[in-house]
Amino acid sequence: TPLATRGFHLRFQPYASDCEEGSPQGPRETQRWWLRWRSRPTHAPFFIVAADGRWIRTSFEDVYGTFAQHVGEEGRPLGHLFLAKTFQLSTALPALSPELQAAYMDHLLRVSGSVEFGEEIALRRVEAESVFKGADTEADVLAVIRSSTTEDAILQQAIRGAAVRRFSNPEIREISEHRLQDFVDLVESNPRSMKRFINAYAMERDLRTIEGVYPEPEFLAKWTILVLRWPDLAAVLVTEPDAVAHIGTSVGGNIPPGVAALFIDDDVASVIKGTKPRHGAPLDAAAIRLCSGLDTARRR
Repeated sequence: TPLATRGFHLRFQPYASDCEEGSPQGPRETQRWWLRWRSRPTHAPFFIVAADGRWIRTSFEDVYGTFAQHVGEEGRPLGHLFLAKTFQLSTALPALSPELQAAYMDHLLRVSGSVEFGEEIALRRVEAESVFKGADTEADVLAVIRSSTTEDAILQQAIRGAAVRRFSNPEIREISEHRLQDFVDLVESNPRSMKRFINAYAMERDLRTIEGVYPEPEFLAKWTILVLRWPDLAAVLVTEPDAVAHIGTSVGGNIPPGVAALFIDDDVASVIKGTKPRHGAPLDAAAIRLCSGLDTARRR
């Protein structure tokens, strides 16, 4: 979703660092430049950074490794703390569905009968917007896209895009954010963590929607909290979703030592299983595959 549609009024400042050159000093120099900008008396600019998060984390830890044992946390080491502090919001790029990928390849190769993407998408967008008339809540929007049976790949993608724009409707956004209050006791108890949870949930929901995956909001809320609080544990569960069955009881499978203790951590168990009826059913392997986008990858 364009950030402007989410109520953001942005001012961008172009900047290029030496990150592409492979220097581990890149993140440190970028942070210094960013801090100098923030110290100016005018409003600070906004930045959009396209980069490999693992590379940034590792580079930062390489430069500031002496702080790791004092600052890092179980399941969220120094590099993750740097990313969380530096970037207000992080998200991955959506994956193309096999059907849309094939249609776009036909367009690039100018296959006979292939669509002119720009014009075709514009036409489909008008049609897609009409599908959501009367959809006044997040649940309504999800019900519409789940019931879509069109085999037209471009129209289906246009419907997903229209759903994301519909999520940004002020009334729908207000209702959705109000529902997220049900999970406040699972979020870290500081204002910034709560704000990051709200923004991250919306971005993850939009990303999954664009990919054609529609997890239940309760599952996605708990998964988002898990990713924010213990990203290394979330990465393990993405690799081995079935290992979630061992949370709160034992360490199962080939679990890295850095996250093993989290399998018997009460806070982790509370997020995975929920502590109140309004938190919904516990996260299981199937829910993790949906929420993390694994189902998208398996269809490719």
